[in-house]
Amino acid sequence: MKKIIFLAAALIALVGTYPRTAAADGPLDFLFRGDPRVVWSGIAVGAGSVGAYYAIAPRHHHAHRFGLTKAGALGVTTVGCMAVAPIVAAIWVNAEEHRELTQHEALGLEGGCVVPVLGSLFWDWAYAAHPEWEHVPVRAKY
Repeated sequence: MKKIIFLAAALIALVGTYPRTAAADGPLDFLFRGDPRVVWSGIAVGAGSVGAYYAIAPRHHHAHRFGLTKAGALGVTTVGCMAVAPIVAAIWVNAEEHRELTQHEALGLEGGCVVPVLGSLFWDWAYAAHPEWEHVPVRAKY
């Protein structure tokens, strides 16, 4: 137990001393880049996906519910999250800003469903390295 507490304290100290650029950003702003509606819809759908996993995954001493193993339940909820997250974000962005969801935002949501934090950061880094991939979003005229 002492080793775990020591490692946690060392990790906190390491994160606290990590050099950052001089900006007025908070320490966790690199996780919440982009449109807040897209970020929060990804968080909400991801939390729902976790809840769905625990609802359908088999327990220790119970028979398999719905005929799924733990890996099967993980696969079903991951694919469901990848399908639902861009839909929810597109509805929210269209309702508030009257624009379509960009490919960058959709891929970030899907990557966040596969690997929760690193998936969306991967697509942010990929689009930062290739700015020619980014297209101008289309705004609807109402």
